[in-house]
Amino acid sequence: MKQLKIDFAILTIGKASEGDADKIISLLDNAAERVQSKGIDQWRPGSFDREKLLARIRDGEVYVTIYEGSIVGTFRVQMHDKSVWGERDSNEDYAYIHHLAINPDFKGQQLGLQLLHQAETIAMSLGKKGIRLDCMLGNPSLENYYENTAGYMPVGISTPPGYTARLFEKRLAE
Repeated sequence: MKQLKIDFAILTIGKASEGDADKIISLLDNAAERVQSKGIDQWRPGSFDREKLLARIRDGEVYVTIYEGSIVGTFRVQMHDKSVWGERDSNEDYAYIHHLAINPDFKGQQLGLQLLHQAETIAMSLGKKGIRLDCMLGNPSLENYYENTAGYMPVGISTPPGYTARLFEKRLAE
């Protein structure tokens, strides 16, 4: 895998357009292949539904990171997540991050952290006091990343259909 050096000064993050759907699915499939290769069955290549993604794009929930004209990262910010957070989702103070993925050519340069920070900024701009995310229980490197690198606090476990999730949240500056 080639390793590219990123210049954050020319990185842009904005809402995805419908024309970005195939590239976003490619990034998600690539991320799924990487986690599957580690024996973690959180995402499966080929399982990302294009029509659902297009609906999320039309709803304004999907963001892309552009570097030198190419999409190198993606994430989604949504206002509710009953499927994973259940009754904890009754609090209007939180936004939820999903489907964060980056181009592996930029691994190790804190691009994922930049995307998380941008999602946090979006949540604050929407009047949210905190932001939440989850990952499959048993993915220690991702759990460690969220807690020790990105500053998210583990707050519990959930059992949505098909997997067990570790739940994280972060209070945002007011």
